[in-house]
Amino acid sequence: MKFANTHKVQALAVAIAIALAAPLAWGQGQGSGGSGGKPPTGETAVNNLSYPAVELNGSGPEATYSGLTTSITPVLGKDFSYACDEAPEVIGETTYPYTSCVNAEGSLYYSIDECKIAKPICLGKTFYRLYWQKTATNDWTADAILANTLPTVGGGYPATHVDWSDSLESQIWWDTAAIRVETTPYATLASPATLTRVTMWHVFGQGKTELWGAKATDDLGTVLTTEEWSYPILHTLVARLNVAKISGPNADCVNDTSPGAGTWMVDPNNTSRYYWSGSSLTLHDIPYTAELNIGGRYVYGFNWQLRRDSVPASIGKTGWWRLTFYTAQPGFYPVVIFPALDATVKNPPLVAPPAEVKFAPVVAYDLSYIDICVRGSKGGGGIKGGGKPIK
Repeated sequence: MKFANTHKVQALAVAIAIALAAPLAWGQGQGSGGSGGKPPTGETAVNNLSYPAVELNGSGPEATYSGLTTSITPVLGKDFSYACDEAPEVIGETTYPYTSCVNAEGSLYYSIDECKIAKPICLGKTFYRLYWQKTATNDWTADAILANTLPTVGGGYPATHVDWSDSLESQIWWDTAAIRVETTPYATLASPATLTRVTMWHVFGQGKTELWGAKATDDLGTVLTTEEWSYPILHTLVARLNVAKISGPNADCVNDTSPGAGTWMVDPNNTSRYYWSGSSLTLHDIPYTAELNIGGRYVYGFNWQLRRDSVPASIGKTGWWRLTFYTAQPGFYPVVIFPALDATVKNPPLVAPPAEVKFAPVVAYDLSYIDICVRGSKGGGGIKGGGKPIK
């Protein structure tokens, strides 16, 4: 059976929760030849699952790959756009191996003939349709399988990879920052088992304005490009994020190494939670929600508004912080485990690690963490300085 819409229903619930906490403005235009507008948003416009998943302990529905279905005849600039292959395009700091037939603002969507003029790099190249995410008329799903975590394997489903957002690994933050925290654990299926993945290409934008689309097999039809994939994302509803301060306010985290945080243990003041015994403050210990993002993959995400958080002056916002992903409550088995411990691959499957890593993630059997550095902004306390420091 195919359950393309069930993932949309679940994504809708997540999208509503996210919207209540931090509304996102998805800036999408419409029409070619200079016309503008926005595709449907809100309850009828959620993302399709494009990257295979393992739904742990009933966290989501089982799904068998289902190709594109459209409720109307697709319209250029409203439901799809074009891209040409083998024509690299640089957007911000990212180089894509293809060029999208859309202007940088996402307000002009070129026909194939228009794209050859507006983007001459596409001359002589092969064109494809990209069917947009977050568009009510487009529907598809990748594979998703069900799994119950078992005590016979240590209580959890084994992850072979874990990815923390590149910005956490490479950046030193101001104490007035809004910090985007993202974590993704992946499993590796035993050969020859595979799941179907939908090929996604970038359409335009970055961050809140970013749009991706499912790549068709040509420039006319609705058959999607897919690949067989052995590295599904582990999706659970019990993941948590712990944010702990592990140094004093005057620690020189720009030049020194992390002081560590002691032992991960049951909090004596709250026996239903864990904490780091060497930390001076647990600022947050919260559900870590897996969001179905614009690329069609589950990502555990949290918008950490450090600038709004109240922290005692004796502890301070500047210095070292530890961010911990975990899935076990005291007295219960973890749902996700990392049998390879710190030998676990710390980037997505078949993706090269970031060129610059200042702060490397660490992996233990039932958790992963990353220590990050926060310095003082102008007028604030702690370590100060201009520009992004190099460690």
